[in-house]
Amino acid sequence: MRPLHLFHLWHKVFAIVFKLDCGYTVLRVRDELEQLGYLSLLSPEQLPESERNEAIELLAAEGVF
Repeated sequence: MRPLHLFHLWHKVFAIVFKLDCGYTVLRVRDELEQLGYLSLLSPEQLPESERNEAIELLAAEGVF
């Protein structure tokens, strides 16, 4: 295949992937990522001030943030 054809093929493949991916990949594999050490959850107190209040409210209302 010519390089231009490969470019168009990959462009189409990625367009399909981005269209179908719901964007919650990290949430789907959160437990595995934590076990491997690639993900850690911060307490609301460790968040930047701009996000801290929202996280505290979510934690109080839903038990998670």
